Amino acid sequence: AASTPGVQRQVQVVVSDGAALSAPAVAVINVTATNDAPVNSVPGAQVTLPGVPIGLPTLSVNDVDANLATARVTVTNGAASVSLAGGATISAGANNSTSLTLAGTQAQINAALATLAYTPTPGFWGAATLTLLATDAAGATD
Repeated sequence: AASTPGVQRQVQVVVSDGAALSAPAVAVINVTATNDAPVNSVPGAQVTLPGVPIGLPTLSVNDVDANLATARVTVTNGAASVSLAGGATISAGANNSTSLTLAGTQAQINAALATLAYTPTPGFWGAATLTLLATDAAGATD
């Protein structure tokens, strides 16, 4: 996790030879924050019938820096839809489409992801892919 930016710490060392102490040696250490990328949790392979929606309530994103900005869901051979009741918004794409980008706090985005449903295209049989791309405010992605 990121440290507080610009924090300075002071280290003081005193050495003893058993008889006397040395003068203190002081060093200043600057601590620079780093941004950790968000981490996505996704379920394993799922199975459904053509045109029959399947819920994926175990999708979630976590950013230990607490600066999650968006989560983009893209699907092939069907459509993804979410409920926005938890406060997230769709900042790009559209609900019930092949691509939607959720914006909001981490809690709001996860509330929407918990309601995500994938509906295969009617008549489609085969593999489909769901991709989840989380981006934090510093641009790091998972």
